[in-house]
Amino acid sequence: MRVAHGFYVFAAALGLLALSSATARAESLAQEALNRDFPVIFREMGVVQNKAMNKQNRFLFAPSFGIDFSDGPYSAYSIGARVGYAVSDFWEVYVLANPKFINQKRSFIKTLEDQVAQQNLNVDLSGGIAQSEYGVQLLWAPLYGKDSLGISRILRSDTFLRFGVSQIKYDIGSGMKFGLGVGKTFFLSRILGLRILVEEGLTQTINLGVKKFSPITYVETGAVFYF
Repeated sequence: MRVAHGFYVFAAALGLLALSSATARAESLAQEALNRDFPVIFREMGVVQNKAMNKQNRFLFAPSFGIDFSDGPYSAYSIGARVGYAVSDFWEVYVLANPKFINQKRSFIKTLEDQVAQQNLNVDLSGGIAQSEYGVQLLWAPLYGKDSLGISRILRSDTFLRFGVSQIKYDIGSGMKFGLGVGKTFFLSRILGLRILVEEGLTQTINLGVKKFSPITYVETGAVFYF
């Protein structure tokens, strides 16, 4: 029994050794075939998605709607547009014009005003109300790719950084704004895209008679037309 058992173990070991040798030989032959049939340049090549469109040397028109998230006395909703030019597929320059702001007094200011009125105090709780904004912006879009929309549609997009300098006109003065944001453009066709952006702005505000720079977060959405 011991001899038979030893024979079976020995036979199994020989079988595994033969199988391992055959597998290694097959892998070696496959690698040799790969090396023979494909040049090195193709083996090292990555696959890059095609861009949704060629934007270089095209004029751009981008209407937008934005809202600020700050601790100021008013919520400001901007309505405006940008006219731009695509210097290349990755760089765009814009002139910004927000000729209209919709301002709404925040609830905590209304509460404070009621408390001040009840105590007959003479306290100025007002702040500068944004009326318009004009400036320039530079957009860099180094990333592009595809996003799945459900299970049946692919939506091409790019991801961009945007830096801007502008001047905001208030009802009691004016102030500067420096913004840096990140966003995406979703291309619906070769002439139209939808855009969304989150921007962190260093904005000069006027609150309680004091002008100072404050960090304010902006969320912006809109469209962009390519001509």
